[in-house]
Amino acid sequence: MIKRLWPVFHLTVAEQRMVIFLLSAVIAVVAAKSYRNVAIHAVPAEASLPAADQPSPSPGIRP
Repeated sequence: MIKRLWPVFHLTVAEQRMVIFLLSAVIAVVAAKSYRNVAIHAVPAEASLPAADQPSPSPGIRP
């Protein structure tokens, strides 16, 4: 198994940097998606305020 994968380890410096960049980009995308899922399920700050302290909606916006 190792002998079959051995050519993968013989990369030039530029290829190694490209592999590291691509891996870090994949990790960043996965982290952003998981953070977005946490942010969606988090309670907004306005929801925890009493009704009197909540910001009033803009007069031009109708629900």
